Amino acid sequence: LRAASVFFSSPLVTGRKYIIVVKAKNAAGHVATCESNGVTIDTAPPTAGTVSIMHDSIAVDAQTRWLGVFCDDFHDTESGIDVFLVSILEMETDSTIASAMLFSQ
Repeated sequence: LRAASVFFSSPLVTGRKYIIVVKAKNAAGHVATCESNGVTIDTAPPTAGTVSIMHDSIAVDAQTRWLGVFCDDFHDTESGIDVFLVSILEMETDSTIASAMLFSQ
């Protein structure tokens, strides 16, 4: 196993995919080539979609211990949506009372 850092003088371009190609050469001159899986340069946040509370009414009982959430129309053309970070806020105090992660498909 060998590790190395490759430095370059030009900046990488947003939205483009870059791979690393490695060639191993033996003393007899034979070469084997391998490519990495690549990375996409992503400097832009996702486009916001819509969020809805999945409940039949706009009011719920104080004993309620869960609220369903529906996220739709979020987009990210460079690297896609990986996870949604969900928080329930109390509006009067701006306090987070619960949080969760919803993983993208």
